[in-house]
Amino acid sequence: MINICDICNLVPLTRNNQKRCSECNPFFKAANSAYKRCELGDCKEWQIKSKVLKARRQVKRLSTIATKRTGGLTKHQVSELKKYKKRARMGFVSRRDMALQLKYLYYCKQKTRCHYTKVIMGIKGPKGLNFSVERKDVAGRYDIKNTVLCLDIVNRMKNETTNEEEFFDMCTYVFREYIKTKVQKGELNKRDVRKYLVSQILKHI
Repeated sequence: MINICDICNLVPLTRNNQKRCSECNPFFKAANSAYKRCELGDCKEWQIKSKVLKARRQVKRLSTIATKRTGGLTKHQVSELKKYKKRARMGFVSRRDMALQLKYLYYCKQKTRCHYTKVIMGIKGPKGLNFSVERKDVAGRYDIKNTVLCLDIVNRMKNETTNEEEFFDMCTYVFREYIKTKVQKGELNKRDVRKYLVSQILKHI
């Protein structure tokens, strides 16, 4: 019996222990990483569950002492709270479902280009220039409406902001200071700033 990729259900696999084809595997890894981040509590919605997971670890390590430190929760209560589904943070049914959506975003909707810069993203290229999974609204869920792909380096820059508008404002400030510095150094004439800005914008459209 020939095994096929469990993501696209199209490509036959050559190795017995192989589950995904080389084209789908990077998108599955990205989806899996997003699921793990939900467990670690990198968003506001997950903070309560993050505390619960911390309480569970304390119970395992310190038994009855840990119970007191977590506000009097019993082992059973911690166990029950632990059963929160990741779907409260995830808008996708499974990692496979998310991997398929990421692959669709990359090849079809975004056509391999970064959501913010429109620069072509790699899959296994130089560090910082590969695609990464991004939530437009950091406090929101990973779902179809809120999830986009962008350059890894851009994603790291946006981590300090809460939404798209704040990120664009930050980029505007950076570019404004860059132009101001060029004018002060005499590399750009003050009268030509508007012309320079238009030329830079049109260059990437």
